[in-house]
Amino acid sequence: MTTMDNTLPAAPRHRIRWLQRLAVAGSVGAVLLLLALVWQMLPAWLDPAQTFPATGRPQHPVAVDTCAREFIADWTKLDSTQRKNDIPRLPLIEAMKKCSHSLPGLVQVHLLRTEDGTETLLQGMTEDFPTPDYLAKVRSAKTGDELRSPSGRFTDRMYPVDRTLVLVERYLPVESGAPGVMGVKDVVPAAVRQEQWLLSALALGLVALVGISLRWLGRSQRDYQHTLQEAVLKLEKEVQARRADAEFRRDMEESINVGLRVIDREGRLIHVNRAFCESSGLSLDTLIGMRAPYLFWPDDQVALLDGHLRQILGGESGLGSYRAIYVRPDGTRWTAQVNAHRLRNGEGWIFTSTDVTREVEDQRRIESLNEQLHNEIANQKVAALKLENEAQARQAAVEFRLDIEESISVGLRVIDREGRLTHVNRAFCATSGWTVQALMASGAAGQPQYPFWPEDQAPQLAEHLHEILAGNARPESYRVPFVRPDGTRWTAQVSARALGSGEGWILASTDVTHEVEAQRRIESLNEDLRHQSAVELIGEHSGELLHKLSNQIGAAQLALGGVAKNLQEGRHGGLDTGVQIAVAAVNQLSKTVEHFGGPVLRGEIAQEPSLLHATVTDAMVQVSVYAATHNVVMYNGISKELPPITMNRTYLREVLSNLLHNAISVMDTTPITNRLISVENYLDEAAGQVQIHVRDRGPGIEPAQREAVFERHYSKRQGGSGWGLYLCRRWVHRLGGRLEVTDNHPRGADFVITLHLTPTEEALVHDEPTQPVA
Repeated sequence: MTTMDNTLPAAPRHRIRWLQRLAVAGSVGAVLLLLALVWQMLPAWLDPAQTFPATGRPQHPVAVDTCAREFIADWTKLDSTQRKNDIPRLPLIEAMKKCSHSLPGLVQVHLLRTEDGTETLLQGMTEDFPTPDYLAKVRSAKTGDELRSPSGRFTDRMYPVDRTLVLVERYLPVESGAPGVMGVKDVVPAAVRQEQWLLSALALGLVALVGISLRWLGRSQRDYQHTLQEAVLKLEKEVQARRADAEFRRDMEESINVGLRVIDREGRLIHVNRAFCESSGLSLDTLIGMRAPYLFWPDDQVALLDGHLRQILGGESGLGSYRAIYVRPDGTRWTAQVNAHRLRNGEGWIFTSTDVTREVEDQRRIESLNEQLHNEIANQKVAALKLENEAQARQAAVEFRLDIEESISVGLRVIDREGRLTHVNRAFCATSGWTVQALMASGAAGQPQYPFWPEDQAPQLAEHLHEILAGNARPESYRVPFVRPDGTRWTAQVSARALGSGEGWILASTDVTHEVEAQRRIESLNEDLRHQSAVELIGEHSGELLHKLSNQIGAAQLALGGVAKNLQEGRHGGLDTGVQIAVAAVNQLSKTVEHFGGPVLRGEIAQEPSLLHATVTDAMVQVSVYAATHNVVMYNGISKELPPITMNRTYLREVLSNLLHNAISVMDTTPITNRLISVENYLDEAAGQVQIHVRDRGPGIEPAQREAVFERHYSKRQGGSGWGLYLCRRWVHRLGGRLEVTDNHPRGADFVITLHLTPTEEALVHDEPTQPVA
């Protein structure tokens, strides 16, 4: 028995088999009875005069007409379907037989169709079939008219039912000796007639039984066929639904950046997705069927990774999410964040692997910069203590961020090419606070509007969504604010990727609200640390400033005091010498003030060969947290082929970090896809100079304001002190260079730093003020 047979009800099949058997048995019995009846009536057919002597027409024509009219009235009540069925006609036939018992000489009653001569027998059988001439006479006959039968052996009495149907009663011909009155020479013996009636009744019963069986059989077969069709359609729909669901899940699996691999209970790889093949550098054919130790395990990590695998296969769940080091065929290593989950059928495990190599490198670089910063201000007690606290705060923030990343799941949304949400997963619903029904009902075609968009951010988010749908999605992830049903906001780290089928996009969202708050706190602490460094530098040189001012003022006071005493005593000799000494002291005092003037007291400039690309990288790392918070991408386009430049690297790094910080701040109104800062260089070997261009895509600076922005206390940014660009220009001048601003086409500002490839005498002189390059 097939699977489809198991899905169908058993009752119709058994009923059909029994009805088939019953119909066959009834048909055989009816044929046998009809043969017996023919055997009994054969003498009458061969010689009707012997069996049914000429008895003439009935003596009571009124009764005959009444019987025919009743039959016609009952016949007209039947519809076309019932007239063709034997069962509804049985009562009419039985009534006609009872009525015909009182009509001597009646040998046959039938319905004649005048169009084609078809006869429907109701009683008796004479095998006297109609001819065309006979049919022509019947068509013009009226009720009660009598015609000779086609063979001329009988007299037919006509009762028209409608235009095409006539009830015909066939009698034996009237004897010539008694016109109008029928006599009976002989009658059929009662025993023979009773036997004929019994055989006829049994034959009719079997025919009726066969008809009923065939009718039930047809109905059962139709029901069974209908049930079969419904079952087939249901199975087809289930197969199509399962196939569509499998294709949809496969499309999602191949579209995400998370590597997936499935192993059986013996540790054999039975499935991997595209993302894992790309991350590991191994082909699908190479991975499938592989057993531990796997090819992507480094030799020095085999024991550790094999221990993890044995714990997982043993059912121990204490590992949770962990980081593992893998190796590619070319020998390069990469770090993966791994999560293991048991399959629902219990036949294996599924591992998710996310490449976090860049994150680990960034974390190590941040730790390196923290160490470097700690070494630079290690001799400053107050700053050292603050730096230590800051390092602890940063470490706590990093650990807190890692804890969040390992504890939450990634929210997934799938949108079609018109922006309608077609799928959301549990993690996104749990994070956003919106139900699946509320999310799926949002986002009308052509005008997407989602309930988790804040009203004040909806135009900007809609513009960014249109960029994604147009195929201009930024490869880097970005951060956007979302809102929950209770009005609380949360920040999501979103990355968009086109589905493999090209029918939409999948957006991965991670809740980074706590991380953003921690990053803002770190940025604030970094800003405080920069101010503290300036204060400490002022503190170091304040004693020197006071000493020089005191000496020079004292010299001027002594000289002027001697001049005043000579004038009081009336002695004019030596006045020129006293005045010259006082003027020299005042000039020296002016030079000292100019030398120590500015927001930061200047000391000995530490010159050292530095690579410009590395200095720009350090500056970008300092503001990377602030840039990530504002969805800004920074590009270091400084050529690594540039020769080292002898300069104060700390000054230049602070200048670049300040310019980058300002550029990030002015791009709040810039669309997310256009938030880009590039730092590039232009080398003029003939002039021995290099230009550093810091370009943003903000609103730009009007030509009339391009010099005013470098003045002290000038700022249009809310919360700005007006010292940043002033200090930047001063520090660039101390490096022997110049700082200018111009337009960045087609949008934004371009801050240009021009430096000498080799230090100038002005940049090396400590006691005299420096001059910018021409």
